[in-house]
Amino acid sequence: MKKLLPGVCLLLSATLALAQMPGETRQEAMLAIQQGNYTHAAQLLRTWAERGDAQAQYYLGVMYSNGDGFAQNNAKARKWWEKAAAQGDAKAQYNLGVIYYDGQGVAQSYAKAREWWEKAAAQGYAEAQYNLGFMYAGGRGVAKDLLKARKWYEQAAAQTENPEIARRALQALEKMY
Repeated sequence: MKKLLPGVCLLLSATLALAQMPGETRQEAMLAIQQGNYTHAAQLLRTWAERGDAQAQYYLGVMYSNGDGFAQNNAKARKWWEKAAAQGDAKAQYNLGVIYYDGQGVAQSYAKAREWWEKAAAQGYAEAQYNLGFMYAGGRGVAKDLLKARKWYEQAAAQTENPEIARRALQALEKMY
């Protein structure tokens, strides 16, 4: 049994490594999306999404959500985002929060939106941090808590990769005080 466990771990590691879309393929898929060649992008992404690549799953979800190359379909978008989110993809977790907050193809649930946004926010995803601040500042689906709102707004404001969210978070903080 002890000899079998390292072999199983090695096999599992190799399987997970195979599920990663090569960088060239990812670039080709993104270029196809930019050029409006959604059929080609979907073919590339679906192959890798079905193999378990979280980014491919995320982008396939975006294509279904936007109706890029497919009829717009929130249920299929959610399916792919749930797969990516289960692997820790913060953008997918954020998008799941949005669809639950707005009730897009699902029963509206502030509690589920908060859960998904907390997962994305814990990874430093600024939009999720900002949205949590918004929820706590206004008591939207949670008990109003200005200390928690401030915490989330401050974390979002400290982000540098999304200056628009940082600016909005700073404005929200200014309005609080």
